[in-house]
Amino acid sequence: MKYSSSSFCLRTRFGLAGCISATEMSSFLPLGDLEPTLSDVLAFIDTFDSDTTSSSTSSSSDDGRMSPPSAPQPNVDRRKSRKAAASRRCQQKKRAELFALRAQVTALETRVQELKGDEKRSLTVNRLDNSQRLKVAQLWREKAKEQRQLRLQSEQENKQLLTVLSKQSKVAQAVQDVLCNVTAVVRIEEALRTPPPTNSPATLEGFVPNLHDAIYGELSARLGRIYVDVNAKFTRLDQILIQNVSTGVEVSRDPVSGVLYVELTAAMMTNLDLKQAEEAVWNLKACHYNKFRKYLSELGTKKETEMELRDEEKSVQLSMLSLSRKYEEENRLTMAWSSLVSDQPTGNELRFREEGFFTISKPPTSGAIIQSRYRLTPEMSLWTSTTTTDKEAAREFVLQKLGGNMWANIQTMQHNCNEARFNPASIPAAC
Repeated sequence: MKYSSSSFCLRTRFGLAGCISATEMSSFLPLGDLEPTLSDVLAFIDTFDSDTTSSSTSSSSDDGRMSPPSAPQPNVDRRKSRKAAASRRCQQKKRAELFALRAQVTALETRVQELKGDEKRSLTVNRLDNSQRLKVAQLWREKAKEQRQLRLQSEQENKQLLTVLSKQSKVAQAVQDVLCNVTAVVRIEEALRTPPPTNSPATLEGFVPNLHDAIYGELSARLGRIYVDVNAKFTRLDQILIQNVSTGVEVSRDPVSGVLYVELTAAMMTNLDLKQAEEAVWNLKACHYNKFRKYLSELGTKKETEMELRDEEKSVQLSMLSLSRKYEEENRLTMAWSSLVSDQPTGNELRFREEGFFTISKPPTSGAIIQSRYRLTPEMSLWTSTTTTDKEAAREFVLQKLGGNMWANIQTMQHNCNEARFNPASIPAAC
């Protein structure tokens, strides 16, 4: 007998009985069962070889001389134990296969029962009559109505909370403005009592240099109040805040305080986009002034201007400190400014407050909506003091001239927007 790890052959006295390779065995046996089967085959071969050897030995003894009977071979018990072990292994393997097949059958039967149950449930659902279907639809409809009612109630509560928040914000801003104005007045009074430095750098005439910080601080507080007022009124992008559009300059008198003032309002729609409308509006201020200085700061854009207002009978030289700020939001742009106009820094003859805003919003449809408001008033504390007819005439003259300049600028802006509809390059550059 001869065998190896790759194949084994059965050789007898009659010749080569047969060879079986491991590859051939693996073609019809699982890999896990290959090693036990190989052990069984080897045990069988050993048994067969021992029987053959004993037979051939006895035959050769008969042909020759007679030999005394030999003792029983010790490997007979070993052959029997090997046969019994091989038989047990074969039975265990068959039993394991049987149990595996039974478990597989049980799993398949369970799956079949589950599928039958799902089919029965689907058939039960599909067999609902019309009344049951209407009842289910009615339940869902009532649930949807309840959810809609809760949503509307929440939206209403949110609107009420926003209104309360807006009112509280206005009250807080008003208190802050009062405190800022008191502080600014105190600083201005202290600065007026301080003589200007003799070696101050060259600046525009009209204001003492150490007054600038106090004045710009007050103007910054006014800009914050203007933006809060405008932002509180806007609820949607296509909203028109300006209801009564001005048709010209008119000096009016406040019915409560008796103070003269000029107020201009304008609103228009254009097919320009947000950027083009901004360019048309931003070059509006101070383009007609002959002498001004403009620079950026942490408070906004500061501008110091000198101007002369004249007609056939009068001529007034004025200086202006102006602060402007731009607030950019999604699909909306707000530009606000506030100015202090005076004929001289320490005089109480002519002093005015100028403030206004422009809003450019992009509605959901197309184009842009431009709205503006401008107001020019004398300072309240100066107006309530003793006045004469000449002083009142001078104030009215300044109101008329400054208001006329602003009205001309508004008309120019509207003209530029109309021209830019056909030629966007016609928008003049900003000052």
